[in-house]
Amino acid sequence: MNSLQRVIKTIVVITTSLLCNICFAESSSLYNQNESGQYGSDYVLLQEDELGSYVEIQQQGEHNDISVSQYGSELSASSVQVGNHNDIEIAQAGRAHIADIYQDGVQLDIQLNQFGEQHIADIEQFGSYNDITLEQSGFANQSLLSQSGTANDITLVQSGELGMASVFQEGNNNSVELIQTMNGAQASVTQNGNNMRAHVIQN
Repeated sequence: MNSLQRVIKTIVVITTSLLCNICFAESSSLYNQNESGQYGSDYVLLQEDELGSYVEIQQQGEHNDISVSQYGSELSASSVQVGNHNDIEIAQAGRAHIADIYQDGVQLDIQLNQFGEQHIADIEQFGSYNDITLEQSGFANQSLLSQSGTANDITLVQSGELGMASVFQEGNNNSVELIQTMNGAQASVTQNGNNMRAHVIQN
């Protein structure tokens, strides 16, 4: 592919407002689009797919990191990151996934892996020293995660088909582990307080 073809097939928009930022964006194949607004933080983006995928990254604060890797087709990832020393990692492979993430606080961490087809992940995270790990494989699973407070942890794994899971966590030092492997599984966990533990397996 020559440089002219690459310009036609790929739209990359990078905006930086501060010096000493590290930016790397690579996008290949047909009709990919990347949009980034960056304020004093770093992101790494890699896209390789056959059909149109979309990535939007917005960062504000200091020492924030976002990494997005997309391999497949019709993949969409949107990340908003506000605060300091936060981290988001998104890996999507397969087809027609949607990832929507909002992160605001200090020392927050989100890791999202989606494989298979047609998964939806909607994540919001606030507070400090909180961790979220979400893994979805199979077909058409949906996850809604909301976390706020301090030193909380959510681990969610869905590997069947048509699963639905929601976790709402507020407070301090809480933990949720939710695993669903059966088709059509549904689960909802709510924690509001301190020092709570929840462990749910559906298979």
